[in-house]
Amino acid sequence: MSLHSLHDYACHACREPYIPFAAGVRCPRCDEAPAETFEEFLEEVRGILELVWHAHGRWVPPANPMSTLGDHYVWLLAGALARAGLEFTMQEDDVAGQAEKAAAQVHLGAKEYLRPHYTAFFRALFPVALHIQRT
Repeated sequence: MSLHSLHDYACHACREPYIPFAAGVRCPRCDEAPAETFEEFLEEVRGILELVWHAHGRWVPPANPMSTLGDHYVWLLAGALARAGLEFTMQEDDVAGQAEKAAAQVHLGAKEYLRPHYTAFFRALFPVALHIQRT
């Protein structure tokens, strides 16, 4: 990956690692309100997606060393976009449905409580990815 996300965060109550990427995003494990919100994270991810798409013509970068939780989110999103076949099939009226299907395919093991969180993250960025691939 050419760019890295520097975002790392853990719930101050239960220590679950997650990124509160928008107002109202609470801990997916204990529902505690975050001590801070990283609304700039969505814009950061948009920039990474745009760079990778225009440089490589695909969502998943050729190399992706993950060093932060933010990198993990980018990797999950890139894989979800690739599995959804976004570059060929997604229509604007189907973005929410595709995001939900993509989140359903993420293997979470004992952390199933993360699924709604990732679904919301995908829903926030699938429309952005659709716009990127059309420009």
